[in-house]
This record gives sequence, C-alpha cells and structure tokens, in this order.
Amino acid sequence: MKFIKFCEDNNIRFWKGGSKYCSSGHVQIDCPWCDNSKGPHMGWHLTKHYFNCWSCGWQPTPKVIGAILDRSYQDAKRLIHKYRGKSRDGAVQDSVETTKRNRTISVPGSKLSGSHKAYLRSRGFNPSQLESTWDLRGTSIAGSYKYRIVAPIYYKGRIVSYHARDITEKSKLRWKACEKKNEIIDHQTLLYGEDDAPTNFGILVEGISDVWKMGVGTMGCFGMQISKAQANRLKRFDKLYIIFDPEPQAQKLACDMARYLSLMNVEAYNVKLDGDKDPGALSKKEVREVKKELLGII
Repeated sequence: MKFIKFCEDNNIRFWKGGSKYCSSGHVQIDCPWCDNSKGPHMGWHLTKHYFNCWSCGWQPTPKVIGAILDRSYQDAKRLIHKYRGKSRDGAVQDSVETTKRNRTISVPGSKLSGSHKAYLRSRGFNPSQLESTWDLRGTSIAGSYKYRIVAPIYYKGRIVSYHARDITEKSKLRWKACEKKNEIIDHQTLLYGEDDAPTNFGILVEGISDVWKMGVGTMGCFGMQISKAQANRLKRFDKLYIIFDPEPQAQKLACDMARYLSLMNVEAYNVKLDGDKDPGALSKKEVREVKKELLGII
C-alpha cells in the first residue's frame, strides 16, 4: 500500500522515520483507539505492510483505515486496493489460476434475514459483526443456493468467488461452492481471509466458519484438501500457526503442511488446542487466549 500517498490524499498527519516518534522503515500516525498525548502510537511498516500500535499491538489494515476515515470494513478494503503499490522485492509471486475466466461475478443473496441471523447466533456468532466484516449475504427460498449464508471470497479487494452455508441443516452439502464456470479465480487456489492477513505471520484454519470464529488475520483453506497453489501462497510468511480440527486425518495433514513449509524456510507449527477442541468451537475468551499465547496480541 502506498501509505504516505494515502495519508497525503486524506489529510492524515504522519511522521516519517528519523523523527523522534518514528524509527527507520516506518511511518507513524495517531492511533484511532489510543490517547495519543505521548505521541502517535500507530506505526505502518513500509516494507512488510502492516500496522502495529505501541499499546494495541498488531491491527488488521482495513480495521485501522476504516477507523481513521470512519468507513465500513469493506469500504476500507476497497480503498486499500486503490492505493496498492508494487510488490516488494523478494515477495512471492501470486499462485493463482491463469485460465481465462469471467471478468464479473454475480453473488447470490442480499442482507441477512432473521433466520440467517438466528442460525449464526446459535453457532455463537455476532451476526451484525460478521455481516459488516465479511460482507455476508443471505438467500431466500428460491434458487440453487436457497436457505444459505453466502460468504464472498475476496482477492486483492475484489470478489472473485463465494461459498454458501446451509442454515437448515438438511442439505447434503453444508457448504456449497460457486460453480467453477462462474468464478473469476478458482477459489481452491486462494485462501479465505488472506487479504486481511499480516504479511509476516499467519494463522491457518480449515474452513470459513473457523475464520469467522478466530477473527480477522486468520486464513481458511476451504477444508482439508489443500492445493499446491494454496500451499505456495503460504510460503510468503515468516511464521505460520496451523490450527486444524483434532481428528487424526486433519492432524496428519497439518503436520505434513508444517513440514512442507519448514522446507520452504517458513517457521511453521501445528497447534493442537487444549481439550481436543476445533477452532470453530472456541468461545470469544478462548480465542483471545489462543491469539495472545501464539501472537502476543488480543
């Protein structure tokens, strides 16, 4: 992200490296959540492209941008894409399918209805928060995606595919993917939530609902079948924590993935949660505890 240009265009005061508030390689701004009487707490790393506050710790880029400009999470993501700069030297090139596909995509559904929200509450989620953060939509009684919560899949700020969760618990397919012919990019070459993940560390889980539970900064691989393209996308991280379900098959895959990434110079760990829990079953308190233990953030 061309962060200095962004600050100049939006009249955001900033301090460059060399000032008393800022070290080399960073740009400091006032933190939207802190008392900045002792100086601008929020720093932007110019080469690794992430925010970190002296008090709050790491914060997702869209969350910070949205708070600064009083924009929604999705509006902030689109704005970030507008200021996207060239890839930094040494960055891993994107491993996305290059086959010619659609240039536009039609995502089914509209705002979540009462039944969609009731389903999410029954799973321990805050519907309004998920709808705002992940741009969720809900379908009605008609169509091939009826009675589902639709999760758009973003890539560089643009919707390129989607997955849809049945809310009746009667469908043979709990999750139904966008048909291949309708995708802009094959979702099996991407990671759900990757747009919002830090550039230096990451948490990988199995499914979309696991990402919702663990929060922004977590990535999901759409199940236990990880493609080579998805694995290659993880090579850009310095450190990765893999938190899969406790079943033997899932744990074997997580271990194999950690070993593979270790050979690619990624510090990768398979994390098995206490009590053999899966990420989607954690409470908010437990999520905070896991993140604090692994990453030192809340």
